[in-house]
Amino acid sequence: MIKKIKSLFFINEEKIDKFEIFFDFIKKYVQKNYPKINFDFSNINRFKNELKVDVQKSLFVEYLVKQFIEFDYKKITQNSVKRELTWEGYGVNSLPNLRLPHDFSRRKELVFYRDKSTCNRCGTVMERLSQASFCFVQEIEDGGGYNIENIILLCSSCNQVVNNFKENYNEMELIFRDKLYEFIS
Repeated sequence: MIKKIKSLFFINEEKIDKFEIFFDFIKKYVQKNYPKINFDFSNINRFKNELKVDVQKSLFVEYLVKQFIEFDYKKITQNSVKRELTWEGYGVNSLPNLRLPHDFSRRKELVFYRDKSTCNRCGTVMERLSQASFCFVQEIEDGGGYNIENIILLCSSCNQVVNNFKENYNEMELIFRDKLYEFIS
C-alpha cells in the first residue's frame, strides 16, 4: 500500500525523458519570444541518437541558432510617424549625409516607440532603448537618409546577423544563443 502511495508522488527518473522536457520547454520559449521566425522542430529524433542528454541539448541549441541566423530577412521601408511628432529641422537633418545628425538619438527613440520596442526581424520585445540596435533600409553610403522610414529597429542578435559582423556564425556574439544555453543544466 505504501509503495502505491509513493508511486503517486514520486516519479521514477528512468521514465523521464529529460531531452523531451527540454525540447518542449525550448520550443515554447522560442515561439513566444521570437514569433517572427518559424523554427523547424521536425528533426527532434536526430538529436536523440546521442547518449548524453547535455550533448543532445547542445546540438539542439546549435540547430536553432543556425535557423535563427539563416532566417531569410529583407530590409523594407518602415512605417512613418505622425507629422506632429516631428520637430523643426527634422526634414533637413534627414537628408543623406555621412555625418550623424545631432538629433539622431531622438529619431532612435521615435523608432523604438513606433515599433513598440519589437525587433523587426525576429519579433523579440526589448525592455529598454539601450538594448536596441538600429540599421538603415538603404545605407547612408548608398544614398539613404536619416528619415524615420529608413531606420529599422533590431535586437542585438539580429543586428549581428543582418550586418554580418563576422562571417562564421559560431564566432558571432548572439544573446539568442546565450539565452538558450542558460537553460542547459
